[in-house]
Amino acid sequence: MVQEWLNFVLDMIVMILAAALTTPAVRLHSNSGFTGASLVTLMSFGESSSDIVFYYTRLQTSIGAISRPKTFNATIKPEGKEGEDMVPPENWPQHGSVELNNVSASYQHPNEGLLIDSLPLNSLDRDALRQRVIAVPQEAVFLPDCATFKENLDASGLSTLDECKAVLIDIGLWDFVQGRGGIDAGMTSSTLSGDQRQLMSMGRSLLRRRARAHKTPGPGNMTKKMEDKGGLLLLGEVNFSVD
Repeated sequence: MVQEWLNFVLDMIVMILAAALTTPAVRLHSNSGFTGASLVTLMSFGESSSDIVFYYTRLQTSIGAISRPKTFNATIKPEGKEGEDMVPPENWPQHGSVELNNVSASYQHPNEGLLIDSLPLNSLDRDALRQRVIAVPQEAVFLPDCATFKENLDASGLSTLDECKAVLIDIGLWDFVQGRGGIDAGMTSSTLSGDQRQLMSMGRSLLRRRARAHKTPGPGNMTKKMEDKGGLLLLGEVNFSVD
């Protein structure tokens, strides 16, 4: 909008200058060649002024697009709190044992009341905690448009194509993905139905679980239960450890 108004003002200035130049030239019967050359120069000046405004506004927009993330990054406070620097062992959580010690539903200062496998959550590094604890959300979130099936299934890029294929076969989406151009084809959230989005969310968790199992060797057990073709799929993997 500002750019349009600036262009309008410049065009009006050029028009006024052209009228101011043409009027005395006609009245004084001056050389028509010089008059024409002056008008052409004024027209070129108007076009050059419009180009200057256009590129200046684009420069301002680009600078604003850079400055906003920079300002946000400089002013936002770190998510981690003091004392949240413990990195758990590679095989944590091995038992999945959740302990609630002296926990009450009140607005008090948090303490070491919640533990998983004997490690207090308020002392764990948040990135490590998100990597180790695997959950299946009710509403799946997908990457922006043009992201592939593989990128949406394995956003971290830690799994191979064969591992992703195995998971898609387990959740019953492999034939569907193949019919849409393969695992490297682009997709959007609207590509999948509601049930398929839930299956894809379950497949993400299953793929992460298997990646964790490769890092932490141990016997595993996977159970499946399907109702109707392409219907509800229950997947569970339990890690057992030897005390």
